[in-house]
Amino acid sequence: MKKRYNQAQREETVCEFKNSTYPEGAFAKSEGISVNTLNKWIEEADAEIEEPQKFIKVTIPEIPSTMNTVKIRFGEFEIIVEENTSEEMLWMALRRVKTVC
Repeated sequence: MKKRYNQAQREETVCEFKNSTYPEGAFAKSEGISVNTLNKWIEEADAEIEEPQKFIKVTIPEIPSTMNTVKIRFGEFEIIVEENTSEEMLWMALRRVKTVC
């Protein structure tokens, strides 16, 4: 029986792929999915990123150059943004917080 992936798992898989150095075929095989499935998930993730439904205005003060990380707290959630965090990874984290708030 095929493994079922929920939305969060699909997003995490896409993020892992985009941050990996593996070609699509090798990555898809390692995840037990087809290249077509991986490409479909990537298209879905990209479509959601390009068309956000809601925005929360966040003002971030200028960060001293000596800091490597920033913590964003929203209620009980905390997102740590490190210097090498990709925009896509941050966007996915924010979307997950949005779904439970």
